[in-house]
Amino acid sequence: MKEKLESLRRKKEIKEMEEKYEKEERERTALETYEDWLRRKEFQQKRERRQKNMKVTMLEEPPPPWSPPNRTVPFGK
Repeated sequence: MKEKLESLRRKKEIKEMEEKYEKEERERTALETYEDWLRRKEFQQKRERRQKNMKVTMLEEPPPPWSPPNRTVPFGK
């Protein structure tokens, strides 16, 4: 009888330890998945910002064509 109780107690402890380990493993996996998702999202946001800035730059009017300055120093006198 006593041995049976000990056996049941050990099985219960082992089961609890396995459940605890599995729970920790699931939490670790979930955290890794979340961090990976967060990195991807941040990268995507940076790319979208760069693309938006490029579009704004391209839509702005181009600078006027270059023209030489007026002659401020008399030439040939």
